[in-house]
Amino acid sequence: MNLSTAPRVRPNLAHRLELFNYTVRDVRLGEETNWAEGVLTVNAEALKKHLIAEAGVRRMGIAVARPGESVRIVNILDAIEPRVKPDNGQIFPGFLGAMDGTVGRGVTHALKGCAVLVCGSVPGEVASQVVSEAIVDMSGPGARYSPFSTTRNLILWCDFYDDQDPVKRVSVARHAGLMAARWLAEATLDHVPDDIRVYGVPEKTSSKKNGPHVVYICPGMLLSDLHQTFLSGSALTSTPSVVHPTQLMDGILVSGNYDIGATRNPTYLYQRSPIVEVLFSYQEKGLLSFTGVIVTKCLIEGFSGKQRSAYLAAQTAKLLDADGVVISIEECGHAYADLMLTCQACEEMGVKSVLIMAESAGATGAKPGPIAFAEAADAVISAGNMDEVVSLPAVDAIYGGPWSCGRWMIDNMALEAMKTPLANIFAATSQVGAGRLKGETR
Repeated sequence: MNLSTAPRVRPNLAHRLELFNYTVRDVRLGEETNWAEGVLTVNAEALKKHLIAEAGVRRMGIAVARPGESVRIVNILDAIEPRVKPDNGQIFPGFLGAMDGTVGRGVTHALKGCAVLVCGSVPGEVASQVVSEAIVDMSGPGARYSPFSTTRNLILWCDFYDDQDPVKRVSVARHAGLMAARWLAEATLDHVPDDIRVYGVPEKTSSKKNGPHVVYICPGMLLSDLHQTFLSGSALTSTPSVVHPTQLMDGILVSGNYDIGATRNPTYLYQRSPIVEVLFSYQEKGLLSFTGVIVTKCLIEGFSGKQRSAYLAAQTAKLLDADGVVISIEECGHAYADLMLTCQACEEMGVKSVLIMAESAGATGAKPGPIAFAEAADAVISAGNMDEVVSLPAVDAIYGGPWSCGRWMIDNMALEAMKTPLANIFAATSQVGAGRLKGETR
């Protein structure tokens, strides 16, 4: 593709981003880091030196896991898509640079189909919270559950210093993953992309000639230093916040949630959010106008706090002239109450809502799923039952450690056959539309 003649943004779009996609069909370790004809070659030794020097890990293991291989990845903390902005633009603001006007604007390079999976053992508690297990099987029956069994994965296996406590360990791993993602994407800067996608929010108008105005209410969380979401590098202490959908693509939201593996929303699924992608595709077809993202919070303590957050989010959607909202959540438990109260508040203000939620319905699906439900919630999409028990066969190779960790621990070595609740499968029931499960009508 000739970049000088590549399609450019339409004039009626504001806060425009051009996403240069470089498809990754294979990842290999080699003497230099480069992307060419769908192959990402990584100089593992150079990457290790960079991360040990800059991120604060003691040692770093690097491996590649491809779809179909007899490989199990355990102790996963996060998944990140490699991205970089040319000309000193900011990616992952608040972590790798300051928040500025380049975030969500201009050009971003992305290694499509590739994920950096950051792994590490983090024992211990913080405010009675622990890091829970997250597993990906690249083949076999377990592969059908995680979206990351279909990506070409570069595994970063972090080995921490003994005196690093759980909070320090997850912070070090987080920085290592983000640094690696930018470092890998820099290999594309002198190459022509496979395709260019143009995204943008329509210019503000009261006209509904392009269909109804739709907003995405995207909750993160702040429960402890081990269970949180970062907005431009800061914890979600005050919400709601309005951001452009294109800013998610540049990493304005970063996961710091290391609780239930199945219901985590990893950084990758903010960067390439299925909900955002679908809303943009409907906008391109002239079916709606995607007018913004409202970042709010789940697992708020106290009913009055939940009500406050719900009504502020609904009011913000109304101020954005929304006719409808899509609402997802992070985690489960009393996060369902946050979801339902937000739905109820939106409907009371005349804004139609669609919800996405996982279920905790017991191993057989016989118990009630959510702990709260609103009468107004009449358009609900299930992301699956995190309590379902699945059988995983033995594998030939294990990355991320010899043993699983956290809640729902498995007694045998991670290499061996095991039974596990779906809760341990990474992003299997993530509530942002990335799941691979399908319902059946009987």
